[in-house]
Amino acid sequence: MGNVLVVDDDADIRDLLVSVFDAEGHRVASAGDGAQALEFLTRAHEAWVVLLDILMPRMSGLEVCAHLVDEGPAAACHRVVLMTASQLGETERPALARALLRKPFDLDAVVELVGRLARELTGGAAEIWVK
Repeated sequence: MGNVLVVDDDADIRDLLVSVFDAEGHRVASAGDGAQALEFLTRAHEAWVVLLDILMPRMSGLEVCAHLVDEGPAAACHRVVLMTASQLGETERPALARALLRKPFDLDAVVELVGRLARELTGGAAEIWVK
């Protein structure tokens, strides 16, 4: 399977997603805020599927995306999925973000999306969709 980084300041959501993707056979890591996520991703030697909450302390998910783009192609290779309960419009979605998931989300849809993105990272064909 693939590498999945779960980034959310809500520990319950973070723990749920970590458990689900661990059970699916993914290599899973987590971060509680955007600054931790950015540090992790800029040091990563492999591409990750990143489930990234937008509204977090220290650094928002949108700021994480902007910093990853600034870091260059190596950092921008990650597959970012933004998660939010707020009203972010499609036109506000950063180019780096491959999808936008509205909270509360359908867990089966998240699993399917992450599977597609993970296959894309490992060279398999994947059709990516945005909700």
